[in-house]
Amino acid sequence: MSKNEINEANVVSRFFGDVFDNLKKGTADRIIKQIKQQKFPPEVIKSIEQLNKDSEKLRKTLEKLKKYNKKK
Repeated sequence: MSKNEINEANVVSRFFGDVFDNLKKGTADRIIKQIKQQKFPPEVIKSIEQLNKDSEKLRKTLEKLKKYNKKK
């Protein structure tokens, strides 16, 4: 993997960091709960829940990548 690709992954990581990492897990869950209580359209709720899941998956993948690159 080239250094440029790692930097791109870092940019993606920072983006999702700004969105969800700075929010504690409980905070993201509370926000999702609130939009459900406010009767947002189901497709909006589903999209936000999926974004939350995808960001967690990406965060884990990027952590593995960091650990892998440190071993080299």
